[in-house]
Amino acid sequence: MDIKKRRFVAFLFIAIFLIGTPILLLFTAGYRYNLKKMSLQKTGSFVVKTKPSGAAIFFNDEDWLLSTPNRINNILPEEYFISLRKEGYYDWQKKLKIDSQKTTFAENVHLFKIFEKEPLSEEACADFDLSEKKFNFYTVFNKNKTDFFLLINGSAKSKLLFSVNGEISDWQVYWNENQTNGLVYSKAGIWRIKTTIPRQAEKLSWPITEIDKVEFVEETPYVLANQKIYREQSGRLTEIYRAENFEKISDFSILENNLFIIKNSLTKNILLKEPLDLNSTSISKSLELKDDQFQFLDKINGRLLLQDKKTSTIYVLNSEIDKIEWSQKESVGYDFLPEKNYLLVFTGQEIYFVDLSKSEASTQLLTRYGNGVQKALWHFSGNYVFILHQGKLAIWEMDDRNGHFSIIIDESNITDFTVDENSENLIFAKEQFLWNYELN
Repeated sequence: MDIKKRRFVAFLFIAIFLIGTPILLLFTAGYRYNLKKMSLQKTGSFVVKTKPSGAAIFFNDEDWLLSTPNRINNILPEEYFISLRKEGYYDWQKKLKIDSQKTTFAENVHLFKIFEKEPLSEEACADFDLSEKKFNFYTVFNKNKTDFFLLINGSAKSKLLFSVNGEISDWQVYWNENQTNGLVYSKAGIWRIKTTIPRQAEKLSWPITEIDKVEFVEETPYVLANQKIYREQSGRLTEIYRAENFEKISDFSILENNLFIIKNSLTKNILLKEPLDLNSTSISKSLELKDDQFQFLDKINGRLLLQDKKTSTIYVLNSEIDKIEWSQKESVGYDFLPEKNYLLVFTGQEIYFVDLSKSEASTQLLTRYGNGVQKALWHFSGNYVFILHQGKLAIWEMDDRNGHFSIIIDESNITDFTVDENSENLIFAKEQFLWNYELN
């Protein structure tokens, strides 16, 4: 090779080095050339996790041949239509912006199975209870003039517990907190049921014929009947409180070893706090209520949840009954997620979210409909809400970046629904039949 050729090759390598080295350094530093903007830009990252895993990742409908979970680096900064797809599941879709030198997260994505329903019973239900999320549900169907009481567990498996001659209406079931024990009440009698193996039912011979309410403290039931509050001990009822003359006990609840009683008289409506233990150092307290339409709804992490049925107002009251921590008028129902201290409250038109873990609870409007909201329940993660609106079910994501992602279930005329503790099964009622939808 002559001297001219050697000089040309040397200059060529020097030029490649001088041009290529900065480009390589920029590339390794995360810069990419944006053809749309005709400029070099610092890239961003995207972190995604799904349950279940193994979903294909699409950016602007382009399959990136990657699956979840994943961290994707060196993405040009702009807004992308991101889709996560897995066979047998609804696609998750959302517009997300990838920013320069920042990481965009989508780590709480739950994928839901495409809707398929299975019947829980071949018989039409004479009665059922889907009032709240539970480990166990019940349904009653009538055949040959006999009521059959079935227990349905969270895996959508049913077991016949007992049967009663005749067509009985107004069945009531009261559970302890973990639903290992319950009381079943109707005009045909009172039964104690056990959901642990062996599942069984025992008819009780208590000296009461009508029950207004039952509340469990662990395995012990407290019963309001005939204007008296009883505690069951060794199968026998012991009276612990009774209404005085011209008073009426409309409701009661037990929290932190205290008995809370709503009493009505001709002149006053009182919320009373009394220690359950006679040797307790706690003192009695009372709070005057606005009207005689108050009732207890629940106990939520050391607080009382009440509702004034006259105004449909829900109140969160501290256990000392001296502070209203939160309230909402025109409330149809609620759901509480104790693991995160999240309260969900819905009216006929709106759904609200309250974070009770904060020192000052505030209301956040999640969504608003014209009318027809029937029910709303949390997904166990707190990242999704199940909504029943005008007979249609929707799964609605809490993440509000560029709007809330939602799934509309292809089923109509649904009258009620519930989900199990881990949001694995959704049970819904339609035309007096119960159906199961396996979510994941």
